[in-house]
Amino acid sequence: MPVQLCTLLQNPPLSIPVQTIDWGHPNIRNGQAKEYYAGRTTAWSREHQLKIFADDFEPIGFRIEHKNAILKEMAEYNRTHYPNAKNKLCTPPKNIRSHKVNHPEEHCDRLPKELNGKHFDSYWQVCKELGCSRYGISKNVGSEKP
Repeated sequence: MPVQLCTLLQNPPLSIPVQTIDWGHPNIRNGQAKEYYAGRTTAWSREHQLKIFADDFEPIGFRIEHKNAILKEMAEYNRTHYPNAKNKLCTPPKNIRSHKVNHPEEHCDRLPKELNGKHFDSYWQVCKELGCSRYGISKNVGSEKP
């Protein structure tokens, strides 16, 4: 579902850049396996998070008033302190800054079959594997009709 949400946000008419996706995958959430060796073997399997800059998300906003007020405050802060910032739509692949160790949980059955047994060094590699349209791949992952 995160790939589909990301595609929905980044395609017209919204065209809202997604900064990154924090996948619930052992290489992304616990890339150096520190939590695994500390006895928290499934700590990596947290929810997925799409990260979007506040000023880009402001046109959508929130229905809950206090959340929308905070969003507007954050967006105004960004415009004031970073007036020339131009956030870009996702344009992978990118250079990988650091390679992650092979995580013992890469073969965990908590992972979907598309990702099980595969190693990733960056969030966009997971996106690519799940059929992100920005790669020209159309796996249609998760788009089965009910």
